[in-house]
Amino acid sequence: MHNPQRVFGLDVLRAIAILLVLKGHAKLLAGDIFKNWVSIPLIDGVELFFVLSGFLIGGQILKSMQSSSDAWSWKDTLAFLKRRWYRTLPNYYLILLVQVTIVYLGFSNDALSSFHWTFFVFCQNFLNGFQGFFWESWSLSVEEWFYLLFPIFLWAINKLIKQRQAFLISLLLLLIIPFLLRLSKSFHPDMDWYTWDVEWRKVVVYRLDAIAFGLLAAFLSFFHSNVFNRSPKLFFAVGMIVLIVDSNLMIDAFGFYERVLSFSIKSLGVALTLPLFSNWVLKPNGWFGQWIEWTSKISYSMYLINLGVVYALLNHFLVGSEHTGSILPYILFWVLTFALSHLLYRFVEIPWMKLRDRKKKEHEQLRSI
Repeated sequence: MHNPQRVFGLDVLRAIAILLVLKGHAKLLAGDIFKNWVSIPLIDGVELFFVLSGFLIGGQILKSMQSSSDAWSWKDTLAFLKRRWYRTLPNYYLILLVQVTIVYLGFSNDALSSFHWTFFVFCQNFLNGFQGFFWESWSLSVEEWFYLLFPIFLWAINKLIKQRQAFLISLLLLLIIPFLLRLSKSFHPDMDWYTWDVEWRKVVVYRLDAIAFGLLAAFLSFFHSNVFNRSPKLFFAVGMIVLIVDSNLMIDAFGFYERVLSFSIKSLGVALTLPLFSNWVLKPNGWFGQWIEWTSKISYSMYLINLGVVYALLNHFLVGSEHTGSILPYILFWVLTFALSHLLYRFVEIPWMKLRDRKKKEHEQLRSI
């Protein structure tokens, strides 16, 4: 059933993000089938997810702050974290258990020796990169740490200054600190793509600013809507130009631009597209609009399940057999990812989100007393 409060443009952006992620992973099963196809590098889907998540969560926090004249309290912080964890942790821990089982049974090339306690508290890539098990969880660590740190910063700073200024200062801190940390490490010896990808792009402390760009867009949308909504098509065009220029500036040398600036430029480019997507409210009639909304809803499940579960099993049972070089593993990857993600969304995500919504109503009732 369609939720009238959903913004279709944001569903489009989320669907694009997950389809880009799946496209990158699916081609690992395709062999040389698509080697002659034209590919236009633009942006990784995870970068879209970061900024979009910040925009959505930022809007929710600002609305919550507006509904109460009181300062952002510790109770508000805990309520926010609980809502976040109801949404993300059940699926994450379930798939973590599934991944352990798959590796233990020998159905995956990952190493069970790389699995340890840090995965339970999202510390597997907090200061350093990791490899060998559940690689895709790196982005969840970035998000979970951001959504732990930001409301705590907001609570602490709001004790000194007003809510609006506290929100802005908190997000600016999470914009500036990761940039400075990347800058401090920018004189690292020469690196290859793998080192840059694992030890820079996928490390929590260097990537928190990606989500902060989304919060900045939410802040502008909330307090400066006349500017934010003035020329959405122009902002979108500028954002696309920024992303295209960035993709062409990325080179194999992995120098100062790739290590420090590119992450911020990408996030800025995505943030500039948000005025257009966030104002695209009406969902088109027909199957396409329904498919986009459905894909958006199950995108979190798709992200968790596509690589460590679907890809791992197909790679084990089909690739290297008589199906090598055929289109079958590629097609099955897409079909199984959508099908299993739908089941995961229906039987895990929805029940926990309903419980979360009940807890939210209880919290709002307590605040009104």
